[in-house]
Amino acid sequence: MIRPVNVMLVERELAPMKSPSAPHYALSAERLARFVKLVNMLDGATRSRDVILKKLKIDLRSLYRDLKTLRALGIAIECNAEKYSMTMTASQARNLLPLPNPALTIQEALQLAQGTTPAHRKLRAVLDRLLA
Repeated sequence: MIRPVNVMLVERELAPMKSPSAPHYALSAERLARFVKLVNMLDGATRSRDVILKKLKIDLRSLYRDLKTLRALGIAIECNAEKYSMTMTASQARNLLPLPNPALTIQEALQLAQGTTPAHRKLRAVLDRLLA
């Protein structure tokens, strides 16, 4: 029996992916907390899928979605026989996680953009685009 092809799924799989070096994700505070907990769990350790699901209180679909996002952010999580490990430290992984929207006013964001570090320049560039 020939099964029908889900055209949307095929198109999504064939679509070019964004560069993993600079993905843009808007994370909720709850999801960020779960990501931090997961990378802390995998810091120098291997954990089974069942342990991860139980500790994070999520279902398998959520785990797979989270792993896909973390990998797109550059966090190297590997799976071998349903056991997960990370090839970087938790500190390195946390540094790659985006913050949730802090709900700053424009004035507050402009104050934060006053410095000279790369982070200040990045914020200033975003503000320049938004306020142009």
